[in-house]
Amino acid sequence: MKNIVIKWAVFLTAFLISLEVSAQNVRVSGVVTDALGPIPGANIMEEGTTNGTVTDVNGKYSISVSAKSTLVFSCIGYKEQKIRVGTKTVLNVDMVEESKMLDELVVVGYGVQRKSDVATSVASVKADEMKTFPAGNVADMLRGRAAGVNVTSSSGRPGSTPSITIRGSRSISADNAPLYIINGSPSSATEFSTLSADDIESVEILKDAASQAIYGARASDGVVLVTTKRGKAGKVEVSYNGYLGIQSLWRNFDFYSPEEYMQLRREAKAHDKGIVDAREISIAEALEDEVMQRVWASGKFIDWEKEMFRNAIYHNHDVSVRGGTEKIKVSAGANYFDQQGMVVTGSGYQKFSLRLNLDFEISKWISFGINSSYAMTKQDREDGNFNDFITSSPLAEIYDVDGKYTKYINSEGNYNPLYRAQHYGREVSIIRKSKFPPNPERSVQFSGKRTKRSVQKKGCTQHL
Repeated sequence: MKNIVIKWAVFLTAFLISLEVSAQNVRVSGVVTDALGPIPGANIMEEGTTNGTVTDVNGKYSISVSAKSTLVFSCIGYKEQKIRVGTKTVLNVDMVEESKMLDELVVVGYGVQRKSDVATSVASVKADEMKTFPAGNVADMLRGRAAGVNVTSSSGRPGSTPSITIRGSRSISADNAPLYIINGSPSSATEFSTLSADDIESVEILKDAASQAIYGARASDGVVLVTTKRGKAGKVEVSYNGYLGIQSLWRNFDFYSPEEYMQLRREAKAHDKGIVDAREISIAEALEDEVMQRVWASGKFIDWEKEMFRNAIYHNHDVSVRGGTEKIKVSAGANYFDQQGMVVTGSGYQKFSLRLNLDFEISKWISFGINSSYAMTKQDREDGNFNDFITSSPLAEIYDVDGKYTKYINSEGNYNPLYRAQHYGREVSIIRKSKFPPNPERSVQFSGKRTKRSVQKKGCTQHL
């Protein structure tokens, strides 16, 4: 009898202990979402332990924890949340984005990653840094902003497109220009030059050969990734940015004076005649030109540098409108840039561009966007031989009685460089239209019967 009582006591004790243990552990499940829908790869940890899990592609999770424990929900780019379990068996969590963490992320061709995880060398240039240097071409604004990125100009002509090389030239015959990606679409250097700095959010430069793994052989000379500004939900913002400047010639060649020019002609004549003392050659004999003799006598000499160059005015104007609702976000901007050339005639550049970025969210699981741009440029190119004025005689007449440029500057038939520049009349106009696919952050992918957002924005997976 005594043994039976002991057995029953042991059985009841074990049963009560098992009931207490089962009462202390619960299985919690739910869905982790944000304003756009489920978040795949979010981390769920039992605070103070190594017990944890991650959400699946639909944002769902399930975990067995103690009823007295606290669950910690975390994801890159979102604020961490802690929720006490208690008697709850279903916990649905709505994550809130943490904008201050965006500086720790790098947008690459295959998504969003932490800077420390990027295998290739990346240089980031912010738009505010670029705009400290006033220029009509955004390529010029990259000058000196990133290590290993060389920006060179082969011409000082207004509207000329500088060349960009990343970590030097890799080929002696092929083009060494990098690949330009604007809002996820391949573009050209000319198209990049028509962008307005006020429309640019950021510029990332992939410098290593590892970028070929993303974009292929075209990226062998590096990649310039450009992200333009987009609209945000909230109050509509209208902004204007403009500036006015003057360009002037800092230093040019040292020209000979009229006296030096006349003396050189004297010595040349003396040499031809075998005369040792050039002073034996008269001024009239040295000049041998009716026009030059007349100018020498009158003292109305020509300062070619003053005649050929001027202080050139340039000005830039940007107007932008950004705003929208939770469903529709719009960013629109217009830019006008006008630059005079320092050559007094036949030199100048004008640019007018429009850009429209539209994001439309149909539902939590599908959205689309439009990136469109229009640019028109006009470039006046001076005569390619305008620099002949460097060796032109200061003893010249460049205007006729009506105040117009003469065709020749003297009786010897030397061409007037100002006349040639005025009548050269080379005008180059370019109109560019482009429509890009949606921003990579807003792209959609079709999988099975349901459309899901690209996980590029949801790059939250961490190894526990």
